[in-house]
Amino acid sequence: MSIYDYVEFRHIRYFIAAADEGNFTRAANSLNVAQSALSTQIISLEELFNTQLFDRVRGGVVLTRAGEVFYGFGKQLLELREEVIDSMQAVQQTTSQPFRLGFTQFVEHAVLQTVSQAYRELFPKGAQIFTNAAASLATNLAHTVEKTSALTMEATLEHEI
Repeated sequence: MSIYDYVEFRHIRYFIAAADEGNFTRAANSLNVAQSALSTQIISLEELFNTQLFDRVRGGVVLTRAGEVFYGFGKQLLELREEVIDSMQAVQQTTSQPFRLGFTQFVEHAVLQTVSQAYRELFPKGAQIFTNAAASLATNLAHTVEKTSALTMEATLEHEI
């Protein structure tokens, strides 16, 4: 196994918490883990990188130069992990929830095509329903579906505007 197989998000979270708190005990409390478990994971990281990430000082810890570098990358990795998770959840929600956009007859067709294309690129499996309020101006719940090359428009208003 290589070094890449040993570094986990848990290690990074523990390290970031210790750096932010400046103290292993407070960091462990903020993460709801035992202080000894947090210390063990940080020592494990230091051994893995063969460098000291913290200077142990009276009452806490201070980042070394290597620790400062790892902190910057660690924050980025945790933020990217959140972004990935949020994006995957958004994709899942869009596959089960249709995207609805209301507009009037005054909206240019090119704008709708741009919105439709951007949505399809972000969420290829997402359903698209564009509600055209103008289509219901003259009728009371005319439920017609008009297909164009770029999108599906469905008139859904019950009352005239």
